[in-house]
Amino acid sequence: MQIVTFVFLFTLLIFLLMILVNTVMTRKVMTNNAELIAKTLASENIFHIDGILSKLEKQTTNTAYLINANMLNEPEQFSYIREQLEHNDEEYAICIAYTLEYLNRNKNVKSRLYYASDSVLVEKDISSQAKEYHLDDWFIIPRTKQTAYWSEPWIDGNLGAQPITSYSVPMYENGAVIGIVRTDMSLKVLQRIVSSVRLLKTGYAILLSKNGTFVTHPADSLILNYTIFSYAEQLGVQKLREVGRAMVNGKSGFERLPFSTLYHPRWIYYSPITRNHWSIGVKFNDREIMGDFNKVIITFSLILCLGFLLLLASIYTRISAIFRPLRLLIKATDKIGGGDFNVELPVVKLNNEVSFLTAAFLKMQSELKTYMQNMVINNREKEKIAAEIRIAAQIQQNIIPSNQNLLTDVSEVSIFGILEPAEEIGGDLYDAFMIDDKKMCFAIADVFGKGIVASMLMTMVQTLIRSKTKYVHSVTNLMEEINTYLCENNKQSNFITLIIGILDLSTGTVEFSNSGHTPLYLRKANQEFIRYGETHTTALGIFPDLNITSSIIQLDVQDSIILFTDGITEAMSASEAFFGYNRLESIICDLQNPNPETIVRSILQGVRSFTGQDRQNDDLSILVIKFNHPRL
Repeated sequence: MQIVTFVFLFTLLIFLLMILVNTVMTRKVMTNNAELIAKTLASENIFHIDGILSKLEKQTTNTAYLINANMLNEPEQFSYIREQLEHNDEEYAICIAYTLEYLNRNKNVKSRLYYASDSVLVEKDISSQAKEYHLDDWFIIPRTKQTAYWSEPWIDGNLGAQPITSYSVPMYENGAVIGIVRTDMSLKVLQRIVSSVRLLKTGYAILLSKNGTFVTHPADSLILNYTIFSYAEQLGVQKLREVGRAMVNGKSGFERLPFSTLYHPRWIYYSPITRNHWSIGVKFNDREIMGDFNKVIITFSLILCLGFLLLLASIYTRISAIFRPLRLLIKATDKIGGGDFNVELPVVKLNNEVSFLTAAFLKMQSELKTYMQNMVINNREKEKIAAEIRIAAQIQQNIIPSNQNLLTDVSEVSIFGILEPAEEIGGDLYDAFMIDDKKMCFAIADVFGKGIVASMLMTMVQTLIRSKTKYVHSVTNLMEEINTYLCENNKQSNFITLIIGILDLSTGTVEFSNSGHTPLYLRKANQEFIRYGETHTTALGIFPDLNITSSIIQLDVQDSIILFTDGITEAMSASEAFFGYNRLESIICDLQNPNPETIVRSILQGVRSFTGQDRQNDDLSILVIKFNHPRL
């Protein structure tokens, strides 16, 4: 009897140890699987939210640029903003607010708030509120730091009780901030995305602002009323405070909390939304993950109480039925982890947790195979696109005239230009060519945007300039022809800034027109210079009917015309300061008897020294034309 008891106890001990190992391993696999699902859900929502935030940032930056550059009069500004709000559901309101100093200097300028009310765009003058709003975070932080800023959730009294988050972009005049362009987004947009997340039965997602405020939560009473820290203080849970600190510090993690109720799941996966420094967390209960498995363990415990022989037979049968396929499944899992996605998983005929786990791994194996196949396809597509981009870059380099071909046989002028795209292909262009035996045409342009679309538009504009000058010898008419063509054929709605000039080599007279481009500089032989900063029209390709004018410059012998794109003056240092016009003019003034190549390389070297060799956010283009002598 003792031997039988010993055998029974020994067998029982082995069985319990197997059950324990099986439980620990299964819990680990299931927990890792749940973490993977939670991470995937969080990543999908972060990607979705980041896309919305990125779109809103670009639209706000574009609006600030157009307003700051005075490209829109009041009716055009109203029409432009109405179109923004009508076609972008994420945009709730747009505010253009100026500083007190700027409003006092410019009595005709007003701070305005635009929002939709009953499908009608409302324009509200908030200039009288300048003393109040200049202390608000959305205004004072971007003004002080001179950089764009995402606000914490807040409520603008002008818009009712609707909670919003705002993206603010500063506007400048002579390097100083004169106002802020603010785009508001209703928190309902983000709440709708995050609230739709469900994991198992009770799992859900939360969204925290950068100071830890609840933006979404199943408990409505917490939203915008509590931070995760005040809530942790109320519950007396130090671990929740640590998780909150990690979330607001932009970290990712998977943590187990020391409590579990309907609104307090035990597990949380969290990850940051880097664009606005918010954080998303996915919470779920381990009882749902382990529920079926725990029921099996309880059943096994009851079976042990039925009797010695029945239990011994049950132990042997159960071990054979569970442990062998589980061991095979673990080996197969190791092979999958090593990259063998075609490994055959064991067939489990019993309807238990091992079969569920096997089914889950079969699904994961299938999804991994599909994912890897898609990765191969995507890599091939990327390689194809990269090859096409390289070809496009080569074509672009061939289109831009080299310095060896820039009218080197025309002794009346000396010309040198350079174009360095920020990416493989860019949207800048310059050109200089003879129209007839006495007149020369020169141009420099900046296409809004980068990449293939910008490069194609650049090529189209350069072709237009060269073809139209054969028939149109007036820069204003030439501008009008180009603008009409772009408005009719520019499907991407990209616009360009452009300077076109025609130089009469026999007299030194230059007629030029500037459509929203950076200033033209005239450097005299005595080192003095003149900046022609006034534009003759707005950027081309936006409005079909433009009133385009031009200016006349009389060149003296040894005078140089200096043209460049905004990549020069808007080049940024590591501290996010702009290179600006003052530094450019200092370089132009300090040069001693320079030729065009010396001027170009001195400006480029000045920009490189200011920004650092690895910092280039925009295309850099410079063209210099020196008038040597008139043609006889």
